[in-house]
Amino acid sequence: MSDEVSVDFRSVEIEMRILHAIDRPIQRISVDEICKRAGISRQTFYRHFKSKEVVPAWYSAWCEQFYLDEIGRTLSWEIGYGQHMRLMCKEATFLSTALHEGIEPPYFGGYPVSVRRKRVLLDTLRDYRHVAITDDMLFCVEAFVHIETEVFARWCKEGLTRESSLYARRMLSIVPPMLYAALQLP
Repeated sequence: MSDEVSVDFRSVEIEMRILHAIDRPIQRISVDEICKRAGISRQTFYRHFKSKEVVPAWYSAWCEQFYLDEIGRTLSWEIGYGQHMRLMCKEATFLSTALHEGIEPPYFGGYPVSVRRKRVLLDTLRDYRHVAITDDMLFCVEAFVHIETEVFARWCKEGLTRESSLYARRMLSIVPPMLYAALQLP
C-alpha cells in the first residue's frame, strides 16, 4: 500500500462506533442520539466529525485508501474495485439506512470524496505511472470521478446489493479507455 496510509486505530474505533450508532437516515437522527448510542460525548463526536452528514463520506474515503487508491500503484483495476466493493458491503446496512433520504449524490459525491479521488488519480498517473497530465487525460479523470461518485452514491442508496462482483464489473465498464490503459498494471 502507499506510504500515505497511516491508521490511528483508536480514532477509527471511535469513528466506527459513531457509524454504527446511526440507525436511520441522517436527517432523522440527532447528534445527541448518535453520541448516546455510541457511548461518547458531543465533544468527542465533534473531534472526529464536523457534522453528522459527513459520516458516510468519511467511510467512503476511508475505504478508498485501501483499494481504490492503490489502483495503478499496487493493484489492478479488477482487484481494486472487487475488494473495494466487498469492503463497502460490510457496512451496507449503515450506508443504505443513512443515505436512504436526505443526502443526495451531489453531497455524497462532492467534497471531500470526489476532490480527494481526483487528486489520488492524478497523483497516481503522475508519480507512479509517470503519465503526462494532458488536457484529454484531465478531462477523462474529471468525467470519470463525477460518474464514479454518482454511481457509488446510487449503489449505496439502493442498499449495496450483496452482488459486489457485479457492481465491480459495472464500475470497470465506465472507466474511460485512456484512463484504464494508463493505470493498468503490467
